Amino acid sequence: MERSASSLLSWLLVPVAAMLVASAVSLPQLPYTGLVMHGAEVITVLPDGPGARAGAREGDRVLWVFDGDGRHDADRLLTGASPGRPLTLLVARGAARRSLWLVPATLPDGDRRMDAMLLLVASGFVLIGGWVWSERRDPLTRAFFLMCIGFAWLLPQTPPWGPRLAAALYRVAQSAATVYLPSLFIHFFALFPDRHPRGGLSAVVRLGYVVGTALFAASLVVLIGHQVEVPLGPLEAALQTAAALWFAAGVLVAFVLFAAPFARAGSGDARRRLRVAFAGTLLGAGPLAAFILIRSTAPSVPLPGERAKRLTPRELEVLQLICNGLSNREIALQLEVSVNTVAVHRANIMNALDVHKTAELVVYALQNGLVSPL
Repeated sequence: MERSASSLLSWLLVPVAAMLVASAVSLPQLPYTGLVMHGAEVITVLPDGPGARAGAREGDRVLWVFDGDGRHDADRLLTGASPGRPLTLLVARGAARRSLWLVPATLPDGDRRMDAMLLLVASGFVLIGGWVWSERRDPLTRAFFLMCIGFAWLLPQTPPWGPRLAAALYRVAQSAATVYLPSLFIHFFALFPDRHPRGGLSAVVRLGYVVGTALFAASLVVLIGHQVEVPLGPLEAALQTAAALWFAAGVLVAFVLFAAPFARAGSGDARRRLRVAFAGTLLGAGPLAAFILIRSTAPSVPLPGERAKRLTPRELEVLQLICNGLSNREIALQLEVSVNTVAVHRANIMNALDVHKTAELVVYALQNGLVSPL
């Protein structure tokens, strides 16, 4: 039975590999809407993006999305949109309803680089998890392997799945990874470095899986609502908030569980080994856990390396000219716009990148590959 379960877990690598291949193939065709969504709610409208040109506003709730294939829920913005293909959005704005005509654009270069990096990191997790699982199979490595699979599933951008069933199955797996990762954190550190959970510790592990299962059941209700085209926006927003809090709680409990064997370690050498093992786990999974947590709780907050996502193609053009040493007047003449317009673009760029001086702006742009050096 144990060998059969181990073989079944190994087969999880197949759908994960297929998802990564689909993400890699679809990367050049991913749409850019200029909207940051939290469920069906518009959290941020990026300046001069397709969403801003369509008239979207922060706080809008997307009720339905219409395209050539019919009517869809807000998830269509992520899974079915393609650059240049118009969408009609029916949004609720306060008590009123409005129709918006949105034409997604191609991804800006900064977005594409960020998504490619996340895809590479996800592939690394699959390789590491698969290698560890092939070398040793026990409860500790099982939890580690499943954690790697979960990270690999959550990091890449959502591929634009064609068949509706494929998109639905992807969302089910994504929901499972989101809500069970905290349970796996708890389970992993309850076993770490070589423990067998009993009594209260075993109860904590079971409780973790109970919470994960309850949230997964709620996510299935939301996903079924998507499939039968029943809007469940408030429930979905509440579920995302609960999942984010659960993620934070799972990480916190995991750290507490590590502290227990560290405090009980009888020698300096044992503590040193625990510190090294914990540091490796923290450096490997910590940044990704923080990334997922911030993305879940505050999707509109730009992360380091992600700030360029707030720049529009025109702003990137202005940024290049600034780095070339041109003044506002010279940029205005070259782009055939007013000096006032260039000044506004410059201010928007500095706000988006969180820099306050032109010298800082040039250094940041060159260091992060936002412009081409002279």
